[in-house]
Amino acid sequence: MSNEQTDAASEAAAGVTDESSSPANTTTTESSDGTASSRDGVPSQEALLAQKRALEVENEQLRSAYAAAQRSRYRRTAIALCVVGLVSVGAGVIFESSQPVLFAIGATGLFAGVLTYYFSPTRFVAETIGDRLVEANAATLNAFVQTLGLSGTVVYVPTSDVTSQTEVVAFLPQSTEYVIPTDISPGIIPDTKPAAQGVAIVPVGGLLLTEFTRALTGERATEPDLLGEQLGEALTDQFELASNVTIETATTGETADPDSIPAGRLTVVCADPMFAASSAFDHPIGSFVASGVATALDRPVELRVDADPTADEKYQATVSWEAPS
Repeated sequence: MSNEQTDAASEAAAGVTDESSSPANTTTTESSDGTASSRDGVPSQEALLAQKRALEVENEQLRSAYAAAQRSRYRRTAIALCVVGLVSVGAGVIFESSQPVLFAIGATGLFAGVLTYYFSPTRFVAETIGDRLVEANAATLNAFVQTLGLSGTVVYVPTSDVTSQTEVVAFLPQSTEYVIPTDISPGIIPDTKPAAQGVAIVPVGGLLLTEFTRALTGERATEPDLLGEQLGEALTDQFELASNVTIETATTGETADPDSIPAGRLTVVCADPMFAASSAFDHPIGSFVASGVATALDRPVELRVDADPTADEKYQATVSWEAPS
């Protein structure tokens, strides 16, 4: 074989080798929707970005549809109230003997309908989102308890510290035989007394208590029975944190001062709580009740969760306090 034939055979062999080793299996092809995808079935970056954009658009459409459905429900309620009002007024014109009652019903229906129509909320938060926020807060507090070796007790303490933004702070002591530190404020408390060491946080219930006070038409009660009624109504009517709330109070001690509230406890039982996934620290229901009792009695109160909210769809907690020293 001549040298020229040998060179030609070598070049041909090299070409075959290059073709067999070329990345033919990883070349991209055009998909039916116009996006590129790899030949071996793994989507390309362009395809993933396109899917991401499509999911974002679909998510936004679902949110808009949910908000529109909620607004439509409120507006249907408003229209129904206005219809009842108009019918009552019309009946009052026909039945003159019942005009005062029918006109009163008509005016009430029209007034309520107008308010419902124009003051219906425009933004809605899904219940699952609230659950996730509560779970995140509980997980953070649980991490503090585990990492710092805290006792797990939660004490709600009235405070005048303006940096806390509330009337009360939640104290998680390191020892079960704790002592309330002086000038308590949110943060880690490295007190010189071991019994006073722990962590203080801004409780969820303290912030809810601020909104509760703003909406309250009268004075906030200081007697446990009346205070329990006010807090229970706020949980169901104002904040809608539960569909049904039962609050019971009991006296567990005595006090030398007849004008002061003796030691006692307040037990709150909520059926079908909105945030049923978290039974850990600073649950919104227990935190709100404990914050209200602490500020009303102007003394520290201890909160204990008695039942897991996920069991029987019920939340139960007890707030206890000692007699003033």
